[in-house]
Amino acid sequence: MAKKLRTGFELPISNTATNSYRLVHPSDNILGSNIINGSFARGQNMNGTRYPSNFGNGAGSENIDVYFNSSARSKRNNLGCYISGSQGNGIYLSLDETQLSNGVYTNFHILSSNFATNIFPKHLHLYDGTDRYFCYLENSTGLTILHINKNNVDLVSLTLGGSKLANNTWYNVLASVDNSGLISYSVNGSTPITYNTGVTFSNWTLIGLASTDPNYQKLDDLAINDGSGSSDNGIPSSIRAYNFFDQATLDTQTGFSSVGGSTILANLTDGDDATRVTATNDLSEMNFSLPSLSASGMSETASNFSKIEAINIYARQIEATKANSVLKAKIIDSVTNANREENISLPLTVANQSTTMFDDGSNDFSLSNLDSGNLDLKITFDKP
Repeated sequence: MAKKLRTGFELPISNTATNSYRLVHPSDNILGSNIINGSFARGQNMNGTRYPSNFGNGAGSENIDVYFNSSARSKRNNLGCYISGSQGNGIYLSLDETQLSNGVYTNFHILSSNFATNIFPKHLHLYDGTDRYFCYLENSTGLTILHINKNNVDLVSLTLGGSKLANNTWYNVLASVDNSGLISYSVNGSTPITYNTGVTFSNWTLIGLASTDPNYQKLDDLAINDGSGSSDNGIPSSIRAYNFFDQATLDTQTGFSSVGGSTILANLTDGDDATRVTATNDLSEMNFSLPSLSASGMSETASNFSKIEAINIYARQIEATKANSVLKAKIIDSVTNANREENISLPLTVANQSTTMFDDGSNDFSLSNLDSGNLDLKITFDKP
């Protein structure tokens, strides 16, 4: 199994109104199994300059903003999440290369509100301690050109047919580097351009994705594989990620209490660690029924998708007051009784963390049963 991340950054910051939430380095390590390691680094004027001056000198500590509004690529009730850097310099997502083997393969979507001439959005960043490589897009006069660059020298370029990319339109990006150092880069279904760096994957000391900022590049629906295993070890298919948390479906709740806020559900969704949820019993649990696709505000049905790739569980503003507590997330198919369970590691403090349940090929997650509202989510604190 080489799946590493499937996310649309769908934090449950709101379900009914536009909102935003700032991920502050490094405390909000909740974007997906720590593959995005919280080191949000930047280069100087990354998207407004063809050759940024500071890229590759180590991870920084910039912030990322998660937006929940109608500009997202994947939406329910016309709202969804996406991310962008909190500053205009172009902040990219730093990947933890120690959790990746034999290559990294990414599929994501970008949008710009200002695809102007002389804008150069970056999409894959690599550094081996000596040389810097990056894949970037150039919006020239009436044209879009793809480049693979080494130390500020363009090695391979491809001019896309047609006019330059349009503003406020989501475009697909495929970017990868394999175990032997072969870079591959494609935008909007173009023929990939490639360059062989000759760098073995284990020798990369920095891997970054998609320099984002409020004006020139936003990011949504990110899928990451590495090159290990016998399946899912290449470029992943495009995904659509949706927020399925529904406050109305909290079925049972025992052993949890609100701290500093009005209700458990309010504390889970307000983004404020001062108003949190505490588990005090040796066994505390919450049960949710996931809404059907139609009830979630989506126009899609099961026939629009090939499978459920993954289910991300975010634990936010939850603390344990019993030693050795383990937070467990379980998805139950109430028709077939199939279930998957994953642990979420949390310290004895207010914490944000996540886990991902990937489809492992055994059909644990039924699209038709999700379509009919027959998937349940159980969150438990269990003191071993």
